[in-house]
Amino acid sequence: MGSSASKPEQSGYQWKASGTPGVSMPVLDSLQSSPETDASRAKLVEQQIHARVAEELKKLQKR
Repeated sequence: MGSSASKPEQSGYQWKASGTPGVSMPVLDSLQSSPETDASRAKLVEQQIHARVAEELKKLQKR
């Protein structure tokens, strides 16, 4: 009921490594600025798997 949010707004993921990264900074920047999430990647992979399974089933049914 207050005028401020109960949790502070997070501005995104901040890279916090114990040492230097094994990839270049442009790659890290690209990953951090990507709108893609783990959930969206998982959904895409699942769709690709379903498509592949359907394709293989069609091949087997033709035999």
